[in-house]
Amino acid sequence: MKKIKLYFLLAAALFAGSTMAQTTIFQWGDTAKKSETAIIGTIAVNGCTFENGNKIESNTRKAYGIKCGNGLKIEGKPKVVSSNYIKIIPASGAFLKGDTVFYSFGYNSDKSKKSQISVLNKAGDLLHSGDTALNTKLNNGLTLDTCVLEVDADSLFLGRYPGETSVFVYYINVVRPAACTDAELSLPENPDIEVNEGKALTAPALTNPNNVAVTYASSNESVVTVAADGTLTSVGAGDAVITISSASQKVDGVLYCADELTYNVKIKSTAPVLEATESALDFSLGVYQPSKSASFTVSGYNLTGEASVSTLPDGFTLDPAKLTITDGAVDQAFTLTYTADAAVEASNANLVFTVGTTSVTIALTYGKKAALTQTTVTDSTTWNWSKAGIKEVQLDSTKTTPTRLDTFVLANIDGIANNANFNSQALLVRGQYMVRESKYFQGDYISFNVENAGTVKVEFSNTGNRTNAATETRYLYVNGAKTASGSLKSDANVTSEEIAVPAGKVEITFMLPDEKKGNQYGRVYKVTYRVKEDVGAAVEQSQVEAKAVKVIRDGQLLIIREGKTYTAQGVQVQ
Repeated sequence: MKKIKLYFLLAAALFAGSTMAQTTIFQWGDTAKKSETAIIGTIAVNGCTFENGNKIESNTRKAYGIKCGNGLKIEGKPKVVSSNYIKIIPASGAFLKGDTVFYSFGYNSDKSKKSQISVLNKAGDLLHSGDTALNTKLNNGLTLDTCVLEVDADSLFLGRYPGETSVFVYYINVVRPAACTDAELSLPENPDIEVNEGKALTAPALTNPNNVAVTYASSNESVVTVAADGTLTSVGAGDAVITISSASQKVDGVLYCADELTYNVKIKSTAPVLEATESALDFSLGVYQPSKSASFTVSGYNLTGEASVSTLPDGFTLDPAKLTITDGAVDQAFTLTYTADAAVEASNANLVFTVGTTSVTIALTYGKKAALTQTTVTDSTTWNWSKAGIKEVQLDSTKTTPTRLDTFVLANIDGIANNANFNSQALLVRGQYMVRESKYFQGDYISFNVENAGTVKVEFSNTGNRTNAATETRYLYVNGAKTASGSLKSDANVTSEEIAVPAGKVEITFMLPDEKKGNQYGRVYKVTYRVKEDVGAAVEQSQVEAKAVKVIRDGQLLIIREGKTYTAQGVQVQ
């Protein structure tokens, strides 16, 4: 997404008026009456009146909708697709870079609540976030906010973000500055300055043919200061940017546009300097990660003596391998790569560049994780993919390692949690998404080993919204046996009954009614395993509810379900 830069203006001053001509592009509401709207133009929607065919749309609750007598109520974050907003649509054309958006609003809650209004474009890019400290109350205070657009937009969205309460919008006004003339400020073709410490500075000549008023500023006054007339004064070694600005203004009756120029100032120390763009690099590799690279630059000046690079640990390569000094200076790009095929214990080292007696050091951390082997579950355990510790991990059929065709221990995937909240080392999996949307696993195989007999319960769904239940329902299979639980849609999760499992391997798969097509993908949100001591008579009750058949054999209560026999405690009888 493109990052949008905004200039924030003082709302009160702009709203009060300006000497510059401007054109109203869009207007609705009345700031003076706050909770009443002015009559503007001829087109009315839901009792609201807009000028010249401009429109407002809203996806807020129907009960609140667009009510001119009480403002426009916004609830929820302003995600354009799924949450609540007010959409501002110009009658023709589009809002343009440089347009100023004014809006006023208040709250339908107590003053302890804080919130804000945000402005977004059609793509959902955040253009402006209002002041989060605002806490006015409906009909008892009004806040005016404003922003200047730095992008064109065919429509704008006002949404509450990220506050704790609802917001009412009472006034919206978009104005466009009048056309202006280029101020024609300019600097020489190569205005940047580079001098040694202690040398005088001469500012590049500014061409200002229209005599507009300008201001000067230094980005780093510990390096250089700049006077009101542009004169430079050296302070110390370092880098600074000098900015020359002119506001939009009239000179001799002509309106000139705002303008801005910059140039760089570098003051070099007379002492030898050698530095690197990185001070520390981490080359820790995951189980399935063969190598990692990092790029950096070594630069310096006033250097004398022989150049050298320290010896690197096994597995590292530096490109280029040597540091080259030319006329006492260097500005050289390097790429450092670490490769390891087998596990390597976590280690530290230093990469040192030296010229004579001057050096710079980059601290290195490196190693490669050893592959974890699958562990056996001894206690009741729940795997909830919302606690997997990472938003999304997707595997490809050929491009990733492992691929979505491989079966592996889930804990060996970088970023997957392996702790008391999510015991990924106990899971053997195969599929496309190890985690998706911080919610679920999507694949065709999960297995884990249990020390004790017990039950397993699975929350899952189909991978898409299907239409034919007879052929497209994906059924849960546990240890190769079809269960009564099936899912036709991805947006309607199914939670299975507690299914008895013996000690040993527990396998979870999915199949269509036509089992000939083999394992199918399913979305697994949660798997809960309970040892038999934690299950007790609940197993018997759940299986009776599933229309299992109870029998007494040799004085023992047994349950026959789907062709398999279990004790009342859920232990399968072979």
